[in-house]
Amino acid sequence: MLTDVVIEEDFELRSDDLWYSKQDLENDLHLAAELGKTLLERNHELEQSLQQMYTNNQEQLQEIEYLSKQMEVLRTMNEQHAKVYEQLDGVARELEQGNRKLTQDNRAAQQRIQSLTETVDGLQSHMDELQEQVEQLSASQADRARREQALQQQRRSSMGAQSVPCLKELYDMHQDKYLTQDDFRVCERPWPFQMEELTAGTEAEEEEEEERAALHELVQTLEAQLEAERSRRYEAEQEAEATVEENSLLGLRLVALEGCRARQTELEAEVEELRQLWRAEVASTRRAQRALPDDMFLNTEEQPAGEQEEEEEEEEEEEEEEEEEVVPEEKRVGKPRPRRQSDGALQGTSGKELRRRHRPTCARRPRALWCRGVSLLSEVDAQYSALQRQYDELLRRSQEGSLSHKAVQTPGGRSVHAHAHAHASAHTHRRRLSSSASSEAPEYKALFMEIFTCIQKTKGDLSDTSVQAIHKIQTRQTRRQSQSIQTDETQ
Repeated sequence: MLTDVVIEEDFELRSDDLWYSKQDLENDLHLAAELGKTLLERNHELEQSLQQMYTNNQEQLQEIEYLSKQMEVLRTMNEQHAKVYEQLDGVARELEQGNRKLTQDNRAAQQRIQSLTETVDGLQSHMDELQEQVEQLSASQADRARREQALQQQRRSSMGAQSVPCLKELYDMHQDKYLTQDDFRVCERPWPFQMEELTAGTEAEEEEEEERAALHELVQTLEAQLEAERSRRYEAEQEAEATVEENSLLGLRLVALEGCRARQTELEAEVEELRQLWRAEVASTRRAQRALPDDMFLNTEEQPAGEQEEEEEEEEEEEEEEEEEVVPEEKRVGKPRPRRQSDGALQGTSGKELRRRHRPTCARRPRALWCRGVSLLSEVDAQYSALQRQYDELLRRSQEGSLSHKAVQTPGGRSVHAHAHAHASAHTHRRRLSSSASSEAPEYKALFMEIFTCIQKTKGDLSDTSVQAIHKIQTRQTRRQSQSIQTDETQ
């Protein structure tokens, strides 16, 4: 209004000039008014587009922060998976070493069983030979005893037959004191023969006694050897039974080891699948980052509040300098040509179309990121549930195998009762059994529990970070809307 008044006063003052026409002045005034109006509209449109670009830039920064946090979470998950893979490789190596050791022990036990069976067979044959020798010696001893009894009876009969006439002669000699010398010689003849026979009989008896004592000692030594062989045979049988039991236990352990190996192959396949899924997720995130414009690849570190305010002030100063540069360029021109309405409409429509095209993309990006985070959480949840089911099945199999092994070692009725009781308790108190099994479980079960805890923790962290990011985005959008409303009201 002030400019119109000043222009009218100038027009009244210069109305006296003949060289200046009133029609040209009115045309210039109309052109200046239209130019000022178009400049104001353009300035307002530029301010709105600048505000929109600023909001889009803030949203892109938030998206970058969210993606950086998600990349950190994925990096930590990758590190945890790498550690788990290393632990699984170590467990697999230990299992392979244990399998080799068990196979070597099994071969050594089989060789020992074979050698023990050979020794038992040799001892059995030796014992049979000794038994035959004992029987032969007992038969020969019985024959000798019979012969000795017969000889003793013969000697007794001969000695009795010889002693009767001698006694009779002695009695006659005592009765008859006057015997002749010839009769005495005849009577004295059997005595030397009798003494020789008696000495020979005593020597034979002594020899027989010595032989009998030697045979008795030989029998005692053979009996001692037989007892020693029997004890050795009993020990060998016990060792053979122990080796058979040990072989059966090794067979069971070998079967369990084969099951563990099959489980290991399954786990390796699952790990490979998880690795492929992770690679696919990393590739998708990289594609998303490549799809984003160059404006989004900024520093992902959070800047302090002071630095952000300084950057905002610098951006405002640059915008003011650009506006000041636009105005002098128009002043340098002498008489600006009138702007056509078609040009302004085209430029206005192009800016609106650009904003209209840019808004859905900016709104679509956080939605796509949110869907990507939800899909990642669903995949992690599905993997965790599958691993949990497989772990429960493996725990149930191991419990059933341990219960069946205990039932084989115990008697029949007692084992059936214990198995039924254990099966019922396993179905009713699975958590308690799982806790006790985890306390007494081998290393691979503890490793699986650590894997599950890590997956749960990463799942919770992802959900927390996604919720926090969405909450921050919503709060910032509400603040911007309120600020835009306040600025509109002030204008």
